[in-house]
Amino acid sequence: MAKKITLQDIANATGTSKSAVSMILSKKQINRFSSATIEAVQAAAFKLGYFKAKFKKNILIVQPTGVNPYYAGLRHGMDQKAIELNYNTLLYNTYWDKEREKEVINLVKGSNIDAVIFSMIPQNHEIANMLNGLLPIVVVGDHHSSLQMDTVEIDNFNAGQIVAAYLAKLGHRKLAYLSTSLNSNHSARTKRIEGIKNYFMHHHAHFTIKVFSKDILPAEELENMDIEYDTGYMLAKRCLQDFKEVTAIVAINDMVAYGVMDALNDSHLVIPKNCSICAFDNIFPSKTRAIGLTTTDHNIVQQGKHAVNLIHQKFCESDQSSNLTRVQYKCTLMKRSSTGVVPT
Repeated sequence: MAKKITLQDIANATGTSKSAVSMILSKKQINRFSSATIEAVQAAAFKLGYFKAKFKKNILIVQPTGVNPYYAGLRHGMDQKAIELNYNTLLYNTYWDKEREKEVINLVKGSNIDAVIFSMIPQNHEIANMLNGLLPIVVVGDHHSSLQMDTVEIDNFNAGQIVAAYLAKLGHRKLAYLSTSLNSNHSARTKRIEGIKNYFMHHHAHFTIKVFSKDILPAEELENMDIEYDTGYMLAKRCLQDFKEVTAIVAINDMVAYGVMDALNDSHLVIPKNCSICAFDNIFPSKTRAIGLTTTDHNIVQQGKHAVNLIHQKFCESDQSSNLTRVQYKCTLMKRSSTGVVPT
């Protein structure tokens, strides 16, 4: 049986007294000690496994939905790291509802929640910044300068450029971009189309990019599990009617792309012979041979692990507001059978 770690063990490891260790870990009269002493005691407590034996910290994961496998992948990475560090994880879905986002404040106050991870950029930045003053916060998503908190970021502008460069190389000059709600609350969606347009503007004189989008209300997110697939199907049908010259369709994510693929098949069009399809996220079904979707990979599971690790680092720091960490992951294009050379 492993030896139980005591306050005296931490005192011996740091050269401090048992009473000093007790006050620091219980955060009582903590101003009596230097920051170096506090950090040394807290670090030793984690290293020796004192907190594992004492209690588990609770991390609240806030995500928009559990239906899209992208968020399931993030959550899986978070759980892997949390279990390794002996933390509990709790889940709260907002369905992109600003009012439900505000409820996170009430969930945190007076509860045993020790940290919060947002799996998306919060729509209400004021609420997020307010939470950041109460406990450790980490955000996973696109870079946003107004959020002064630790972030695990994806360069969605670059992701758009990578997709554009590949389609341009295949000869495509008539593209459609299909997206769910496309506004300032969803920076990843806007930055991806900005990246696509930017690439073509700088590399090709003649091109056409048409945007088709549908605003989705929070109630629709909650009531319809298939909302992204349905949106992709509906927008693809509209695109084929209004933009008959289209040779490549870029979907905002893989779930929307699945709806696009079925819409093209129902319209008796062959993928990619008649039209190529590309997307973002690289969720699990996309790599199956039955789907074979060309999409960008964002290291989803690793992002989730990194988010929890940033929370862990905050737990180990005496001044949790002293450092701001931004970690950015690069995306990789996964070339599959849904894309091909432009139809002749």
